[in-house]
Amino acid sequence: MIEAAATALLAAEDTRTDRAPLTDEWPDLDLATAYRIQDETLRRRLDRGEHLVGVKLGLTSRAKQQRMNVESPLVAWLTDTMALPAGAPIPGSG
Repeated sequence: MIEAAATALLAAEDTRTDRAPLTDEWPDLDLATAYRIQDETLRRRLDRGEHLVGVKLGLTSRAKQQRMNVESPLVAWLTDTMALPAGAPIPGSG
């Protein structure tokens, strides 16, 4: 299931297609498994030539954490293809 989830997430990103959250299909998805999916997507990104440039945080607000039923901020990898120069328009926002 980890490989299938990574494939689905990267396909949605590559085609700029919205998709339902993984938890809709996998309601018992836990944080440890979600991070394993993230690690698999990172491995695939690096295999296709992307470069790791940093990390990003999500759910940094305590109110948002409570709403999403998590205990702490989430950490994700940032590759060079995800970063935009300061002031650059967000793709698809125009």
